[in-house]
Amino acid sequence: MKQRYWDKMTQFKFEILLFNEHFSRYVLINRIIIIVLAVLSSGAVGTWAIWKQYDIIWAVIVAATQIISIVNEFLPYKKRIEEIPKLIAELNTIYNKMEEEWYNVNAQKYDDANVNKILYKYIANWDKIQNNYLKSDALPDKKKLTSKASKLQQEYFSCFLIGDVENETEQTITQ
Repeated sequence: MKQRYWDKMTQFKFEILLFNEHFSRYVLINRIIIIVLAVLSSGAVGTWAIWKQYDIIWAVIVAATQIISIVNEFLPYKKRIEEIPKLIAELNTIYNKMEEEWYNVNAQKYDDANVNKILYKYIANWDKIQNNYLKSDALPDKKKLTSKASKLQQEYFSCFLIGDVENETEQTITQ
């Protein structure tokens, strides 16, 4: 039961790190779109007088930036930028309690039945929070983000929980 608890705890940490990587990606996408729109809009309007012979090109650029501005408001990453930090904060609260409880589980202060009860309490709360924020949205599976989250997970467990759980860390992370 101790191994099951450890596996779930490391999975939860990985998920938090993965959500954080998604958040960083969406913020970057949003910044790029805003900057590109600002440059194209102001550039097109500012150079209109200079490039009168190409007025159709500039009209198309202005129209395209307006369409992109409107469509941009309905893209899913905008909602994700608002919700993912809240999701991470709530999941971190559960994770921190779970990690704190790990020391008792690892020291075998509970029997298997109690460890199972504690574990499923955390799982139920975790699922409730995820369903609350992700019920109508699924994050895309991006290998690069998954890889980075996995690396951060390895670094976290090798730095912060080393000594107490060396065997569990090696088993879980190398899988």
